[in-house]
Amino acid sequence: MRARWRYRAGLAVGLAGTLVAGVAGASGLDENAAARADLAALGMEVEDPASPGITVPEDAEWQLEELDVAVELEKTEIWHLRDAQIAARNAARQALQEREAAAAQRAAQQAQERAAQQSADDSAADTSEEPVATASAGQGGERGSLASMVNNLRAQNGRNGLERDGTLDSVAQSWAEWMASNQTLQHNPNYRSQIGGGWSRSGENIVRNTGARNWSSGDITSWMFNWWANSSVHRGNMLDGGYTHVGVGYAMGNGGPYAVLVFGGR
Repeated sequence: MRARWRYRAGLAVGLAGTLVAGVAGASGLDENAAARADLAALGMEVEDPASPGITVPEDAEWQLEELDVAVELEKTEIWHLRDAQIAARNAARQALQEREAAAAQRAAQQAQERAAQQSADDSAADTSEEPVATASAGQGGERGSLASMVNNLRAQNGRNGLERDGTLDSVAQSWAEWMASNQTLQHNPNYRSQIGGGWSRSGENIVRNTGARNWSSGDITSWMFNWWANSSVHRGNMLDGGYTHVGVGYAMGNGGPYAVLVFGGR
């Protein structure tokens, strides 16, 4: 883009250049009487031929005229302030997303490395091979760990802890085993009828990680809980003040681990 600017300058500048040029020319014609006569005709006298100079009569009048000068300046593309602000916010958001993605990738890689090391240690300790079950039910470890993390989250947010309920546990565990056997992630369409009456409200969270087949138990449950906690809907279920009880299900299948939370309020 070119911007045009106009400046005003006095004619005196041009006149001064003319006078200097006249002096320079006159200095080379010191012996030329015609040149001195021309200067005298203009009302100016040469004081010293050896040191050219011009004497301007005191009563001489100076007349200045304005000149319009057009100047073109190169300018880079101009952005509207709002567009620049939007571009800056988008760049910051993209940078944040890239950092978060890189951090998640590093965490997953570290978890896989730990799982690989654990698997190697287990193989060194026990070389016997056993067939892998299609679905194995998680016992106190994984299910208890998930329940504890849910109650810790509730305590941090001023909510009462949830009690484990046998019926809710049974429904949650059965559904976790069904999903692991069928390698399918979907909500239980019948869990409300299966938990029976006496509940004022109920809800369900489900999750799986198909890439965590060889992870350690602690890495799996931490990943599952964090996935729920970072989802607004699932986090809302875990922090719902209307729930008083929870059932937990966990199962490992050929497609990876599955987990279920069934909430009930009384």
